[in-house]
Amino acid sequence: MLLKCRRVLVTGGGGSIGSRSATSEIHSSLTCNRLLGKHLVRRLLASSVPVTVLDTKFDTNDLEVVYSDFPSARDLLHLKTGDVQDAKALSGVMTSDVDGVIHLAAVSRAQWCSEDRAECSDVNENGTDAVLHALRDLNRLDQGRRWFLLASSRSIHDAQAFLATKDESERISASNAYLVAERILDTHIQSNKEDASAGQLYATALRLPNIYGDVSDHVDRLIPNLFAHALSHQMIQVVEGQQNIDMLYIDDCIDAFILAIKDLDKRSQDWAVLASRTYFNILDVAAGKDDVPVTYLVDRILRLTRSKSPIRYIPRSSSDILVSNVPEYEGTKGSAPRLTELKDTVSIDDGLLRLTRSYLERTEQSLADQIHSTCSQPARPITDTDLLKLDDCSVHITVEVQGQSELLRNKDLGAFMVNQDIPPRPMRTFAKRRESDGKTVFRILGYAADSGKNSRWLGVTLPITNGGVFEGEMPGVLMKDVGASNTLVDWELAVNPEQGTVRLLLAGTEYQLRGPVMPRGMITLVSREMDIWPFRITPVCCKATTPWPFADEDPIDFMVEYQKDSTERPFLASPKKALCSRLKSARAKTKQDLATLSVETLTEPRFNEKSIPRRWVNAEAPPCSNMCSLPTVCIDTGDCQCVLSSCPAILPRNASTHVNTLSDASVVSPQTVVNDVKVRNPLAEMVNGSSWRSIIRPQALAIIDAGVVPRIHVGPLAPRDQQWRKNDTDGININRLKPTDCFSADASMELTLSSMSVPAEESDYTFVPMYQGRPGENDRFERAYEFNLANTPRFNPHRVIVPFTHDWGVCLVFDWHVWGIHGKKGRDSEKLEPYTRWTTAWSTMGDLNSPCYRPAQDVVIPPRGCASSQLFEAFGNISNVRPSRDRRVLVTFKGNLWGTGSIMRQKIMCERIDERGITNLPGRRLITTNPVSAVWDNYGERPSYAAMLNDTIFCVHAMGIAGWAPRLIDAIYAGCIPVVIGHTTQFPFYDMIDWGKISISIETSEIHRLEEILVTRYTIEDVERLQANIILIRDAFVYPLDDVSSETLMDKMFHKRGPLFFALYSTQMRMLTKWPAHAVYDKP
Repeated sequence: MLLKCRRVLVTGGGGSIGSRSATSEIHSSLTCNRLLGKHLVRRLLASSVPVTVLDTKFDTNDLEVVYSDFPSARDLLHLKTGDVQDAKALSGVMTSDVDGVIHLAAVSRAQWCSEDRAECSDVNENGTDAVLHALRDLNRLDQGRRWFLLASSRSIHDAQAFLATKDESERISASNAYLVAERILDTHIQSNKEDASAGQLYATALRLPNIYGDVSDHVDRLIPNLFAHALSHQMIQVVEGQQNIDMLYIDDCIDAFILAIKDLDKRSQDWAVLASRTYFNILDVAAGKDDVPVTYLVDRILRLTRSKSPIRYIPRSSSDILVSNVPEYEGTKGSAPRLTELKDTVSIDDGLLRLTRSYLERTEQSLADQIHSTCSQPARPITDTDLLKLDDCSVHITVEVQGQSELLRNKDLGAFMVNQDIPPRPMRTFAKRRESDGKTVFRILGYAADSGKNSRWLGVTLPITNGGVFEGEMPGVLMKDVGASNTLVDWELAVNPEQGTVRLLLAGTEYQLRGPVMPRGMITLVSREMDIWPFRITPVCCKATTPWPFADEDPIDFMVEYQKDSTERPFLASPKKALCSRLKSARAKTKQDLATLSVETLTEPRFNEKSIPRRWVNAEAPPCSNMCSLPTVCIDTGDCQCVLSSCPAILPRNASTHVNTLSDASVVSPQTVVNDVKVRNPLAEMVNGSSWRSIIRPQALAIIDAGVVPRIHVGPLAPRDQQWRKNDTDGININRLKPTDCFSADASMELTLSSMSVPAEESDYTFVPMYQGRPGENDRFERAYEFNLANTPRFNPHRVIVPFTHDWGVCLVFDWHVWGIHGKKGRDSEKLEPYTRWTTAWSTMGDLNSPCYRPAQDVVIPPRGCASSQLFEAFGNISNVRPSRDRRVLVTFKGNLWGTGSIMRQKIMCERIDERGITNLPGRRLITTNPVSAVWDNYGERPSYAAMLNDTIFCVHAMGIAGWAPRLIDAIYAGCIPVVIGHTTQFPFYDMIDWGKISISIETSEIHRLEEILVTRYTIEDVERLQANIILIRDAFVYPLDDVSSETLMDKMFHKRGPLFFALYSTQMRMLTKWPAHAVYDKP
């Protein structure tokens, strides 16, 4: 039977599923039935039924697809932007030709209702009520015969039983939200029956099971969540796993709606004169097949995606979480009759196969789009105007030597040479137009250790001898000799924009400069006619306004961010080219996956599951790059390991109305005292109205809710170490804070764990203390481990926790930068000390570009900051933390210029823009109470470090020797939002805390636009939310001061969610995980 409707109104039928397309962040999260709406609208248009859609926003890309697929849609489809609670919007869509309403604009998740009662009530109760009132008003105008179809849920059966024992005031937080809408619909039907002027109204509530089959579905639902993790080989977490889920493919669901519409339309026509004026029926929709166990869904999806995802099994608790954070209906059977006409439904295997193909197609298209936008644009020509921006610049110069990168540098006494020592020592460039011919010429000034006395310019002294070959070093020209008739220090630059390379042409001669032809070779002058491009110049800091030429293509950035498994230093490599290469490789892999996907994929064998993370098939693979704009985030090239990301957080559904669900000592007065006057404290208000739980990753929250941590046995000290701890001054004080070099996080952990320690026979793990802050004693780790191995009953080498608090953690060596670590340890963790290979390291170091951190195996803990006492005194009372909007420093950084991040730090502290410039930046969105400035390498007018932190909105965190530093913890405790540069480091408890909700990140290539990015990408509301989140979780990062009682220590370290709380739960996550492993371990 064809649909005969004159027009159908669909509420909540626009937009793209999962998008945040709404007038408010809240409504977009709450109205998630757009999945049904999109498919219903297409099915109705395919039947030539005119459709009106009312929604808060419409996705233009989706609409263009609809218009392309259904040309008649431009006439049939009417779109109205508005809210279902807006009477004016409703009156505009309730036109006389509307025969029926499909009401989808309702909250679909009971969990969201429990988090946001008021908004849930607005959408479910007031919204449904408003639509029904508007429909009945339309009926009154023409004594119409119309129908109303409500999308409900089969989980309502559980809610009905639960509500029978609850007060009415608790119904929103405790019940399934759909029950409320059904009750309102029933009330209107009864009222309509008694109102002779209200026309005829026929209604059906379709109680739906779990719907799947659309790649645009919300990622926190069961099937999309499984696919999101499986496609990126990330952890899949299953609670219990044997519960059954009633699943229905989206096409079958739309069939059910069409059947219900036909039934209602027939009733409204047949009963117009003879039958009752009202009708209300409730129908269960089901596939008619057996319900599916969660473990079966996991197995099917892992096979279809060929995923290497580890699986974490946790026992069922009071939490209703089944997979990750996905509370779903389990298939409870209720009393409502089933829609019996729904037959020949799609099987779960077939539906998942179709959906896998759709996900892969979406991934392939997203990669293609990203390649087009990132890699297809030709290199922009570098003009003389661009080159003039290199005047008075700090730069580093890379030299091509047999295809590899070496660095042009000058020794302390000024002579120039080329070698492999990195990081480079910057030089200065000066540029001007030559008056004689208008050409731009450059001078390059080398660094001198004696404050410029022996500074030398890159140049030559005539006559040029020895064929232009400089043996060993190029002397250069002393500053005092510049201008003499026999010295040449001016250079012309020829640019190859595609490569980002330059030629240094000695002005006024036929020569150009060439680097060594082999490692440790000599610099030479050669003919200009030689077709070589041997140099790259990268600006670090310039006086001119940005952008600066070559700034985005820093080879040092490439070495830090992209070289995580190779010791090569390709001269032509660049961050952008490396990203493009990985995108293309990932797309090729995805196309291959698509080409080989079939029903036979379900029969392919899965990996064995092991409890040892080092046996994971991806354990030794280098980390993949992440790109938040991709649906999978991970750029999976097939030869790398997808790692957790911290993409920019979407703000909570209603950040201002979350309620603390656990007692929290950080709840403070919403007022603060300024000059003896109480004033409103917006930060305190937001903290009091928020929950720390919203900052925890969903999988970690399920582990916390289970309430079980590993049982730890604190291992004994070897006799020599016992004596040292008892009698040596350093040993007695090893757990105490010092003015500098504070490495005592391990001792703080040990001290607290000792009060929780269980006998070795009852333990899950053995904690082996070894005090990495102890000077000398290079064999301390081996001694501690071997003593426990020999003296701890049931010692299990796979269940050992060792704390590492020094720069390079489990590598147990020191170097000033990551390249030195690569030279000592390679890039393969197989070269670590044998005892460390199997341990669970509690390490302050989480650098993905080193062999010293294994993200699947290690737990990143915070360092113990030397400034802890200052921080507690200044900010222990949250009322003393100044709200972001009242701070006067936009961004700051102060730190030594050494280590892996030395060039990065110099870029950060470049004086790019003053206070007036920040205020006048085009597109500025961050509006604060006071004018703001950037302050570098000092405290300005502020008397102390703590005062500086309390007056700064953003605190930059840049790599030093390694990627971690106590400065990051200081900033967090003071409510200063961390700005993370690049994606090389995972920070404390990265697997538990969503760092995208407590920090922001920028690319290394964006440093020269830092101030612009901070004030144009973020509003004060964004910043205030981030600051409140930081305060909610800050206790996770700080250790108590010395000499506190054991009760206080346990309280702050564990009970109030301090470092030990998160370290133990993070370890529990690893203990419950099974890792896909090859049946035979065969590594050459």
